[in-house]
Amino acid sequence: EIFSNIPFLDVSAIYNEAEKKLVVNVVNRHETDVIQSDIVLQSGNYTGNAKVYELNGDSPSVRNTKEKENISIKTKDIKFRNNSIQYSFPAHSFTQIEVPVNKY
Repeated sequence: EIFSNIPFLDVSAIYNEAEKKLVVNVVNRHETDVIQSDIVLQSGNYTGNAKVYELNGDSPSVRNTKEKENISIKTKDIKFRNNSIQYSFPAHSFTQIEVPVNKY
């Protein structure tokens, strides 16, 4: 109750002009909840698929050791429609989305 109105998604983005792609970084700080959100491009056009990299483990307290990799990176491609991407960010995760973009 004392922690109300916490922005659980911490988001940053940059446009890599040399590679013509938008890079969106999202940390979901919620310990248990998946948070769904839309990413809306306000100028330019999305082209092709977006590449997603998710860094996560079974809980926020796990660590990698020499013997076991408890935190891993999963990669996948996602399709998008028009100028928006809807994505569900896993609990206690870091997600990077690379979106190819054509500027107007």
